[in-house]
Amino acid sequence: MKIIDNGYDDLLNTNYILYSVKYQDLKEIVRSWYGDINFREFDERDIRYNHDIPINTTKQSGLICNLFFAYLEGDKYYLLDGFNRLLTNYSSIDSNPTVYLKVLIDELKGHELMRVMTFLNMWKLSGINDNHYGRQISNFFDRGMKLLLYMKFGIEFYINEKQVDMEKEGYIRPQNDKRWSNYNDINIINCYFKHENESTAMFYFSYHNILKILSNVNIIDDLKDIIESNDYDYEPFPHYKTFLEGYCMFLASRRVMSDETPYKFEIYLNLLKDDKKFFKKLQGMSGNDSTRKNIYNFFINLK
Repeated sequence: MKIIDNGYDDLLNTNYILYSVKYQDLKEIVRSWYGDINFREFDERDIRYNHDIPINTTKQSGLICNLFFAYLEGDKYYLLDGFNRLLTNYSSIDSNPTVYLKVLIDELKGHELMRVMTFLNMWKLSGINDNHYGRQISNFFDRGMKLLLYMKFGIEFYINEKQVDMEKEGYIRPQNDKRWSNYNDINIINCYFKHENESTAMFYFSYHNILKILSNVNIIDDLKDIIESNDYDYEPFPHYKTFLEGYCMFLASRRVMSDETPYKFEIYLNLLKDDKKFFKKLQGMSGNDSTRKNIYNFFINLK
């Protein structure tokens, strides 16, 4: 790789080095950062299992925008942008253009790195305020984001019921693959970006507020706590899942207000159980939107 520039990026708030390098060489360099890791574990798209689909065009278009991002901490590199162009092994490209790698070289704390990733991936949230179903959240936490969260912070998203043909393609099932719940981690994380009020929990926060959530100093601990709380074989009690959803939306509302308090789901779970009257009432509810509203009011009324 050849250094062609260096300086300070005042949008990402970090110094950088910009390299020029041949595309095929960069593929090998980036792969060398990750040893023998199976990149297919981080890519859920069905297209990778149908090798007859001509998708070269998408990769070629990515090379026209020929800038890649990485982060250097100590002697370890992390890819920040370019997973599809560099680490997928379907629809190979034979051409070898010159591309550019921008390496962020200042040590970044977890929330600072997530701020960078939010800017690099914000386009994946397009239309989020018009979409009730959270598809953009799963797009946002895809491939490169999941790879970074796993390699840098040890965060792994549980996906239930992997297809057998995925195993044949080299997918390694997680150790907890027998977990009964089919409520995948991304579905719970989805609630962490919802703007709940008493009437509805259908819509999402604005781009600005999502950036505030993802760049809060507690973002990594929040994600770990939410995923850990979603790890169960059977619901500990009826509507545990709905209560966890309510907690995620409550937590998001605090982060949007720039609250930097370290919250833990277990604390609120214990508060719920201490409120014996409401705890008993909750377990007998029907599970409709009235249940959500009752949980919403539980959090709102906490002192």
